[in-house]
Amino acid sequence: MPEITEDIREKVRQWAGEGCGLSEIQARLKSECATTMTYMDVRFLVLDLGVDVREQRASAPAAPERASESAEDADDLPAETGLPEPDPLPGESAGVSVDISPVAQPGSLISGSVRFGDGVTANWSLDQFGRLALAPPRDRPDYRPSESDIRAFQVELRRLMETRGF
Repeated sequence: MPEITEDIREKVRQWAGEGCGLSEIQARLKSECATTMTYMDVRFLVLDLGVDVREQRASAPAAPERASESAEDADDLPAETGLPEPDPLPGESAGVSVDISPVAQPGSLISGSVRFGDGVTANWSLDQFGRLALAPPRDRPDYRPSESDIRAFQVELRRLMETRGF
């Protein structure tokens, strides 16, 4: 670990006070102080300084636009912006319900099912890399939920995951 001067300590305190998370503090240390530290080292530094860092909770990534999109294709999804997910727009499907299974599917951290507004049920899963997969029902492999159902699914899944500490 590089030598940490009082100037660097003061900057870390300031950045944390501005609401920066550990990743942003790490990036600023590198760009503004020419100090390269691992994420864990930054975490230890913040703990040593007694600084309160408010990390944003990891949230579910956006659902794929195509219901049959595989987990590998989910890398093309936009990155999390940190902005709160909006409520469904007026006229969007309110008949979407999401369940989290007590036992995750193999290869996933969390999984469950979703019942769309038209009554069709599909399975979903989230892997350790934050990739969301939505599998169409076996009896309807070409099924595509409506845009409003996908949006309602995203909002409900995010809400459920946040209430359960994910």
